[in-house]
Amino acid sequence: MITSKTEENIIYQDDYYLVHEANEKLVITTKNSEWIRNLELKDQYFIFNIDTNLYIFCYNNNKLEVIVYYNDGDIKLQKEVLDFKFYNLEIKYNNKFYLVGSIKTSDREVDGVIIEFDSELNIERQKEFGGRLNDYFYKLEFFEDEFIVAGKKDVLTGGDFGNGGKRDGSIFITSISNEFEILDIVTLEDNSSIIGLEYYKDYLTLVSEDAIYKFASNLELVLSNVINEKTLEYKIAFTNKLIIFSKEKIIIYDWINFKMLTKIDLDFEIINLKKFPDILFLNNNSYLDIASLNNLKYVDEIYLDVIPSYE
Repeated sequence: MITSKTEENIIYQDDYYLVHEANEKLVITTKNSEWIRNLELKDQYFIFNIDTNLYIFCYNNNKLEVIVYYNDGDIKLQKEVLDFKFYNLEIKYNNKFYLVGSIKTSDREVDGVIIEFDSELNIERQKEFGGRLNDYFYKLEFFEDEFIVAGKKDVLTGGDFGNGGKRDGSIFITSISNEFEILDIVTLEDNSSIIGLEYYKDYLTLVSEDAIYKFASNLELVLSNVINEKTLEYKIAFTNKLIIFSKEKIIIYDWINFKMLTKIDLDFEIINLKKFPDILFLNNNSYLDIASLNNLKYVDEIYLDVIPSYE
């Protein structure tokens, strides 16, 4: 259900913590406002609740910093983690923190990079991947003891990811061993933006701006479908529904066979959209509860539309 919220520009929320921007500050608090902390605003945030400790990674002016709060609001750790320029940075947690992104390795080349941090958030391992032109890392997922990375590459880059692709900026996915060695690579004839990469029920789902893809664990392409809207965000919800959000539409696919089930035309334009585990925020002041599609409703001032569950 879409419901009004009063907080300004929510950055993160879970069952305990709430982080949002207000009065030109980053406000960190609990759902019950048991304590409140304020930080200076930064360009980009990656926030995690790990064993009830709140990790806030802040990237600003080519510096990556982290501050960790205990659940009583006291600071556990605060430090500068990295000091150089990244492109399309992503941080994920899988027993340790990992970072993927892209760095400029020469005046003409950009390479993908993966970094592993130890428990004190010092760099434990780092490796660059690329060729003689541009290779970018965008998204990271984990499968058993492998890393799965979605990126983009130039057609004639050569190097780690070889030549291939429809045109410069073609999407590829690669599996990387725990020793940071490339295992498999698949290049797609798709050079639209990468929206997301996610493991769900033993398959890898890749969502681009123009299409959806399903891969087996060995990166064999199992299924794909073109999206006739420019995707802003997606959500795989319970009951095997893949929800695609574009500027003016919500489209629901059956994740099993990628057949479209429902298309809802919105009477407003989605300008800003942020995804959390069970809630997706639209335009900062409304939220859509997508924990279960059995009772999903779209609500605004004009109409109420109930989406069937297709069970």
